[in-house]
Amino acid sequence: MIIGRHFLKDLKYLFSSSIKADRKKALYIGYTGFGNLGDEALKEAIFDLFKTSILFSESRGLLMRSFEQLGLLKFEFLFLGGGTLILRSEDVLKKISDKSIPKRIIFGTGVANDIFWKDVPGNYGNIKDWTDVLDRVLYLSVRGPISMQMLKAHNVRKEIQVIGDPVLYFTREISKPKSRSKRLGVNIGFGLSNNKKGFIWGRNEDAFFLDFLEFVRNMLSDGWQVEFIPVNKEDEALIDDLLVKNSLQKIVGVFRGYVSTQKTIDRMELFDVFVGQKLHATVLAYCANTPAVMVEYRPKCRDFMASIDMERFNVRTDQFNAEIGKKLVEEMYNDLESIRIKGNKICLDYRSKLIEAAQTVNKIIKA
Repeated sequence: MIIGRHFLKDLKYLFSSSIKADRKKALYIGYTGFGNLGDEALKEAIFDLFKTSILFSESRGLLMRSFEQLGLLKFEFLFLGGGTLILRSEDVLKKISDKSIPKRIIFGTGVANDIFWKDVPGNYGNIKDWTDVLDRVLYLSVRGPISMQMLKAHNVRKEIQVIGDPVLYFTREISKPKSRSKRLGVNIGFGLSNNKKGFIWGRNEDAFFLDFLEFVRNMLSDGWQVEFIPVNKEDEALIDDLLVKNSLQKIVGVFRGYVSTQKTIDRMELFDVFVGQKLHATVLAYCANTPAVMVEYRPKCRDFMASIDMERFNVRTDQFNAEIGKKLVEEMYNDLESIRIKGNKICLDYRSKLIEAAQTVNKIIKA
């Protein structure tokens, strides 16, 4: 089973490491390989930022470990990438505590908020163990100001940099004004994978979905064209099912090209405004210079909106309704270009910060 899941990735990496011997070898930790657009976009951004200096492996299967034991391969660095991984999983804590790879980089990672997760069953790792390992990393950076505040509240002593969500690396410059054709992109989805429900603010996804569909109907009645942008197959199936049940499948579109980061950004550029529940659906809208309302299903969403000074367009799932959604969209639409320009400047600044952060890390790993 282990061989089947990791063997090809291991083999590919070992081949690459033999022809790219000048690159530093790093094990990448991120929630990849599950077809989720946000996690794949994070990996894509980070891998591109370090494409000339680091050869990343996503796998450490039986073949890879055999080569390590024989002394034929040695990971020099462990690289914790994007996603809400800090304080979120004991498994991640164990991985970054691995003494066989003592040099660790934390790059634009999110921090789980215990206010949200405290009543959700799970093993997130001992706080002291987390702070101990974070204090020993070579470089510690997070994606937003709230993540930094939480680490400081837990007495992390290591210097912390806020470098933005790594997906902002794909931010495009504004080329022309919006057409103002009342095109609205939207996104909803399950709080967790495998159709697990309840892991959103309010703990009631069914109620939120009903409110969101009422919002969609209101926007259609007001002359808007509406299209859903899923971020994974499970959410796509959910959206299809909701549209059929509400007799909206013939008048509301669903974008199927979300497996590609760049194609999704291309699609996002066509909308005047976007309303998204999933974090990276909204991040990619800002990459495309489409102003977006964030429907915060978890605190990580507010962390992002705070990082780009757009908190006034953030509303929690347990506070969202059709009237509030319509009001926020209309506010954005009425001041579209100034909001676009403001958002684009901030996101481009983060793109520059991410590039500078990568340069800093490169200096550290070469030292």
